[in-house]
Amino acid sequence: MKIIIFLLSFLFLYCSHSPLTGNGTGTDIGEAKIVGLARYKDFKAAENVQVTIRKQDYVPFSIPSKEQIRTQSVDNGTFTIKNIEQGYYLVELVTKDSLSAFKRFYVSPLDTLVNIGDIILDTMFTCKGKILNNEKPASGANLLVMGMDKKVILDNDGLFNLRLPTGDQLFRIITTEQNISNDVLFNSEKSGDTIHTSSVPMTVLDDFDDRDGFNNLSPLLGGGGWFSYSDQFGGGNSTILPTTAPGLIDAIDTSDEAFHGGSLHCIFQIDTTFSAPYALIGCDISNSKDANSSKSWFDFSKMTALTFMAKGSGIVYVQITCKPVIAPNEFTVYEVPVLLTPQWQKHTILASDIPNALVSTPTNVLTWKMGNKAVSNINFVTNKPTELWLDDITIEGMSVADFLKE
Repeated sequence: MKIIIFLLSFLFLYCSHSPLTGNGTGTDIGEAKIVGLARYKDFKAAENVQVTIRKQDYVPFSIPSKEQIRTQSVDNGTFTIKNIEQGYYLVELVTKDSLSAFKRFYVSPLDTLVNIGDIILDTMFTCKGKILNNEKPASGANLLVMGMDKKVILDNDGLFNLRLPTGDQLFRIITTEQNISNDVLFNSEKSGDTIHTSSVPMTVLDDFDDRDGFNNLSPLLGGGGWFSYSDQFGGGNSTILPTTAPGLIDAIDTSDEAFHGGSLHCIFQIDTTFSAPYALIGCDISNSKDANSSKSWFDFSKMTALTFMAKGSGIVYVQITCKPVIAPNEFTVYEVPVLLTPQWQKHTILASDIPNALVSTPTNVLTWKMGNKAVSNINFVTNKPTELWLDDITIEGMSVADFLKE
């Protein structure tokens, strides 16, 4: 099974998706010209709109207002910002009558022109909720809206209330007692919810509650969704029920058997007559499969553990696919077997327990520390009939903002 795994990991690393941005004529290589179009809800062009561009992990008020990168839209609603370096960015639009909007995008090292398209201005929504730190009200904690100059101090009950542009916001909560920060994604649909933080930084890669086929980081990274693969590409007849369509949306179960909200539920029907049977489901961290783009690879060196809730029958092999370390054709896949049980159980894979990578040259020894600085996707693989329920895939030791670093 391991050789088959090498091959399919390689295939997934290099299959293509539509890019978030494109190359074109702009400024020098390594710097890009950003163009966009401000519109009202009736799609009329919006002129004289203030346009500000910041990194997505920008800390509020860390750069004086007069030193920030700004421009205004012209009479046809278009705006242009030049000389933007590689990175994950947020562009914020604000009108004089307080209509607002924002959009996230990525600039690769090769981009010279990035067209971020239409941005629709709208009224702000009142964002409110409660924050618990280790299950106690996070009174006095600072709530920062990353990428914007917005922040608030929580009251004694851990409550917050502020007006924000509609969309997925990245909050950073800094507690007063421990001076520890937690990053969480929040939007208007979650307004009024309770946010749980702890003394351990963590990122929930997917909890399947949105039921959209993308992981929780996709609003920041411009994509990153679920896929399937099997031995059918090599002549076998294994399949996955109820769906193999990109996103696996039809496999998200919201019945009483789900762990919470929605859970991914897949049945692996394995062709046991085939010489090398296998099937897998997996999740890309981002939507890019360009091996030459840093957007394809993410530094997991801070990860202390990978945890998830699961139940079912059989054994699945959890794979972490990394960028080749020794040579371009030297596949680097770290694999840990997990025995499924009929009842929901939390599984914890400690970073210190991850074995050496499966590589195409057996004499090469690649420890987790040697490969963890460039992770592409996480897979769940099996070569025998298996039923898998999956939920709350969490990366401990890493905050959400860690995925925005180049």
